[in-house]
Amino acid sequence: MMWKASTGQHATVVKSVYNSFLAISQDISPPLMNHLMRIFENVNDLEMDALEFLGQLVYHSGNSRFVLSSVLGILWKFLYTDNELLKDGEGDYSNNIAAGEQIHEEIERFIVSLLGCEMSQSLGLPEKYCKMCITKIKTGTRVLRSLRLIQKVVENSDFADELLDTLEKEDNILSLLYTHHFPPSRRKYF
Repeated sequence: MMWKASTGQHATVVKSVYNSFLAISQDISPPLMNHLMRIFENVNDLEMDALEFLGQLVYHSGNSRFVLSSVLGILWKFLYTDNELLKDGEGDYSNNIAAGEQIHEEIERFIVSLLGCEMSQSLGLPEKYCKMCITKIKTGTRVLRSLRLIQKVVENSDFADELLDTLEKEDNILSLLYTHHFPPSRRKYF
């Protein structure tokens, strides 16, 4: 009810609702937390305040596996959407490519941070999300974004060598990097 009352309100009201949820997030029942995550899964635009709320929610909820997985899924959705689904508190980003890239970079930063936490690593989430990036690369979807995300996830992993070994053994990542990162004219140097 509190959530619905904030919909369409001034940014300060929305931020107050977010802060209230953060304050009680460790005490929210699993069904209510599930409901909150479903609300965010159905959101069609993402504001910076909501992005920050999602990032903080993982930590305030005691790093719940469910919240972590849900938030990562929501952020992934927005990382690979077109810019018209992303906006700030003052307007739509659809006509501003630089602003759209800025929010994508913020989303990417949150994803990398969440994948770097101990729980993510113990659940094998960095590998899972790198494999999702590899799928994007193989289909030619947002290749540079996917390559950059893999690089940052590996750099942020406590198990970088093992992660790279697994990605190479199972997905032949080095040949993907070679094929997709270097144009045919530059491949002769390798």
